Amino acid sequence: MRPIVLLAFAAGCSGYDPDLGPTPFLCGDDDPKCPSGYACQSIGSQDICISSDVSNPDGSLVIDSPPSACPLDGLFEPNNTFETAYTTSAFTAPIEYGPVEICPVGDKDHWRVRFPAGAMKALRVSVTWEGGTDPSGAILGSGGSPLTNLTSSGSNVISGCAANLPAGDYAARVEATAKVTYNIALSVTDDCGQ
Repeated sequence: MRPIVLLAFAAGCSGYDPDLGPTPFLCGDDDPKCPSGYACQSIGSQDICISSDVSNPDGSLVIDSPPSACPLDGLFEPNNTFETAYTTSAFTAPIEYGPVEICPVGDKDHWRVRFPAGAMKALRVSVTWEGGTDPSGAILGSGGSPLTNLTSSGSNVISGCAANLPAGDYAARVEATAKVTYNIALSVTDDCGQ
């Protein structure tokens, strides 16, 4: 599986950017392993710097189930509803997240893309997984109403595109009837034909 793209981006930076935001990134090799306001926590096989913005008051990572049961679910939680969707930077550049999990059973992941005034662009979403339960998904419009469902576009791939989207918040929703590990790619194009 492909590693989380954001982690590779952060590792290529020299020094710490004072505006890192809540996005997870790999811990450094030397002390301090993370900049001020971040803590290095082991998530699965990776050490991730986590902002206090995505932590509980005691500093522990926000997750919706025990780490041993869902080690890849907590990095972007809470994102179970349209209102709590994880905000991506997909409007300015295509981005991919993964591996992430639908876990525990009943979990739904939401990935927000904010379109600025005058946008009138298309949102393209692709979800891939290696096996197990097939996830389902949709592209959601304002307030979480479905614009289009993600449909099969190959073996272990679902995708969709919603065009002519004006300014506002949109989200991709991914869900499954059982635990599944997946990657999600989001991009903004002029139209769905591209």
